[in-house]
Amino acid sequence: MAVKFEPAPTYADPVIVDEASGRSRFNPLWLKWFLNVVQVFDSLLAQSTGGVINHESLSGLLGGGTNAHFHITAAQQAAIAAGITVTITTAKLTPGGATGSMTFTNGVLTAQTAAT
Repeated sequence: MAVKFEPAPTYADPVIVDEASGRSRFNPLWLKWFLNVVQVFDSLLAQSTGGVINHESLSGLLGGGTNAHFHITAAQQAAIAAGITVTITTAKLTPGGATGSMTFTNGVLTAQTAAT
């Protein structure tokens, strides 16, 4: 049984207060959402082996395909594995100054030209 996982109703307060009695109660929108979440987990557990959910049985995930466990393409994974180099330009510090730059390779600063 596939159950659609709806986004949480964050537009609604989880607790509603009756103005006349002052009593609080759980918002029916949130209650319905939580019950749907339970159905999703029950459905996943029904597809599991020994309580372990098989990643390949998860449907509707964004990105990737079968055996793409990081939800990126093979080309994206290869680019990350090969190393990522990014150069950013920094703003001039004075009207007559020059821009600077910073180069990062795999998250490490490898070159820098100071802005003036």
